[in-house]
Amino acid sequence: VMQFLLAAKGSRYEAVYHLAVKTGMRQGELLGLKWSDLDWKKGALRVRRQLQRINGHGRILTSPKTKNAYRTILLGEQTLQALRMHLEFQNLERRFMQKYDPGMDLMFLSSVGTPVEPRNLIRDYKMVLARAGLPLIRFHDLRQFRLLGWLRKRRHLLVEHGHLVVGHHQRARDRARRHAGGAGQAERGHTTAAGGEQGIGGAVEVAVEDHQPIAAGEAARQAHRSARGLG
Repeated sequence: VMQFLLAAKGSRYEAVYHLAVKTGMRQGELLGLKWSDLDWKKGALRVRRQLQRINGHGRILTSPKTKNAYRTILLGEQTLQALRMHLEFQNLERRFMQKYDPGMDLMFLSSVGTPVEPRNLIRDYKMVLARAGLPLIRFHDLRQFRLLGWLRKRRHLLVEHGHLVVGHHQRARDRARRHAGGAGQAERGHTTAAGGEQGIGGAVEVAVEDHQPIAAGEAARQAHRSARGLG
């Protein structure tokens, strides 16, 4: 993860990549974020929409895929700092954006002020992977780095209750390990907990970065309850 984020330094999408690997958010959810979704004081980020390309309509904001996709994510200081730097750059860049609309309030914009074209993001993402010396990993698979970190942090809970991680999560973990070749080793103290979707064992959880002390404790309790219900 660190290898990837270091290679992303200087990219206009650096903050996107931080959120992707630390929270497990989908590409559309990331590009649909607004600054009003972020509570700087609490470090809380609300997921309320996604950016999609619809035939005949172009890029539009739509509702998340499922009701469980509506969630609040507590961010760690490293991710918040990446967003502060991104906002500072965006404030400087806005005066030169030909199509900037203040009412849109999007967190991530193109160089002319329009919603980000997903193909441009993927083009930059592939260049970051090349600079990092990493194999070609799907953008979607960045979400699995968060899952790997969660499993490592809570492995003792799963073992204690005699349960195995199976199905989609097991396949996702294996795929991420094959692609990343060890790059999925989570940075100590900066890994996110389970995402706000259906978590392991079917429990709906709030995503938390592990170095948030109080929130992390709640995540551990959620993991404990999830592990008990796996059997």
